[in-house]
Amino acid sequence: MKSNRLWIIAGSVVALIALTILIVVRVQKPPEVSAEFFQTAEGTHMQIQDLETVLTQALNYGNFEAIHDHMYYAEGLIQAFQSRIDPAQLEDLGDILNNLSRATQELDYFAGRGNMQATHAGVRKFVGLLHQLKSAYRPGDS
Repeated sequence: MKSNRLWIIAGSVVALIALTILIVVRVQKPPEVSAEFFQTAEGTHMQIQDLETVLTQALNYGNFEAIHDHMYYAEGLIQAFQSRIDPAQLEDLGDILNNLSRATQELDYFAGRGNMQATHAGVRKFVGLLHQLKSAYRPGDS
């Protein structure tokens, strides 16, 4: 009788501890991003940076059509980004953005023709330019 009570108490304590841990460590949803955020320079920059993952995965699967199609999207994002940053930032980032725009045209051409070596080189160049943009862009200044 006494041992049954001990098991019940021990089980209750373990359950209470487990419940406390679950409440404290529960996975929280990331904050929701409003649609207006993507109309800002920061939101557009984030979308441009997300292209690295998309293009790398498409390249890994040999999906040249996806790369080709995303270059139209990338060019539109670059133009939108240029229109959303202030003139001082545009002057600072102008060369990188022009090179990025040129790289999208080249990559569009290479992927559209299924040229594997040129597409690989184009994606590497594009990703390198994305990294340059990421390090040069100062979000609070626009």
